[in-house]
Amino acid sequence: PLDSMTTVTFQIVQLLTGDQEFDSPKTLSAFALGLILFIVTLVLNIVALRVVKRFREAYE
Repeated sequence: PLDSMTTVTFQIVQLLTGDQEFDSPKTLSAFALGLILFIVTLVLNIVALRVVKRFREAYE
């Protein structure tokens, strides 16, 4: 539990630096990480919009 950790975006940058082929496992895993990061962000934004919509107060 005390090991050092990195962010997902740092992992994507680390996987895509250098001269690599497009269909290598490292490149494909970087794109998969990017897709997962996008989906998580999208879901969190949708949930936040629904919470705001539900608890919004209407002013006259």
